[in-house]
Amino acid sequence: MNKPSSPAADLATLRGRFGTREITTDHGSWGVVDTASAGSVVLLLPGVQGGGEIFYKVLFRLGGQHRLVALTYPPVDTVVGLARGLVQVLDVLKHDRADLIGSSLGGLVAQFVAAESPERVRAVLLGNSFVDIGAIRHLPAFDSDVIAATAPVLLHQQRMNRIRTIEDCELREALLELVGAQRPGHLSANALAVACAPAAPLIGESVEVTLLSCRDDPTVPEPMRAALEHRYPRARTVRLDRGGHYPHVTATEDYAEALAGFLRR
Repeated sequence: MNKPSSPAADLATLRGRFGTREITTDHGSWGVVDTASAGSVVLLLPGVQGGGEIFYKVLFRLGGQHRLVALTYPPVDTVVGLARGLVQVLDVLKHDRADLIGSSLGGLVAQFVAAESPERVRAVLLGNSFVDIGAIRHLPAFDSDVIAATAPVLLHQQRMNRIRTIEDCELREALLELVGAQRPGHLSANALAVACAPAAPLIGESVEVTLLSCRDDPTVPEPMRAALEHRYPRARTVRLDRGGHYPHVTATEDYAEALAGFLRR
């Protein structure tokens, strides 16, 4: 019987298969994993923790059929700065337009890009995301004063300690591997970007919107999910029964099926 692979082994395979590189913009250097398949580009935008490689299982499943480019953010502490940098990433990739798939912070960044540069975006999928973080801004993980007052190395240690308490073994191991490798300054800056983010601007009707959420998401409460759905009543909506805040790791089959449907539209 074959021994089940571990996140560490899967990530090593990912790097060996697709490699990693950086794209430098006026807003810092972005980490890139590019499946380099034929066709139009699809940008995968992660949350604060884990970087672009957090999509490793999706890259394996769909990377042969679509050109998936998973990005890791530079140490930029504003969503506006990340959005502007993302447009420059498209310029470097020499693509006029892209599909954006954003998770958590990535969904927030995608909303800013799609609203402010709609000519660069074909469609967006907003996964486990929100319009703003008002309802959870009081929590330490989203409190800008707490984040700003905490040394990046200490903040990194605190996040790692929380990850060690996660019950799901695969998610815990994946985050320990990926967040453990994140530079503390990058993690701190991106956490501050979420904590200080203004409400996302409204995406115009020229950009198709798909919404994906999980009923058991412990980070984005139901009122925040409902607010996003209320803002985009015409959006295609996918609600997964399980997956938590990281369905791309914990409910990969359902998540990949939703992404495949989004990309077939």
